[in-house]
Amino acid sequence: MMLYTKDAFGAIVKDEFFGKKHMDTYTKDGKLLIDPQFLRDDMKRFGINAPLDYAAIPTLGWKTHNNEILEIETA
Repeated sequence: MMLYTKDAFGAIVKDEFFGKKHMDTYTKDGKLLIDPQFLRDDMKRFGINAPLDYAAIPTLGWKTHNNEILEIETA
């Protein structure tokens, strides 16, 4: 669950997504599934009121390095 985002100085960013509790899913086979509600909210932020095309949601992947660094990649 995305609880908050931090800026480059480590301070919590209280933007329009703060406290919304969007949930991304990291699967065991390395897929990252983005919460469609996050995308809808982001579209509204940019003034886009069209219905969300679920087929257009990007496929992302994830992996770790030395069990420490999470790396997100486009598939």
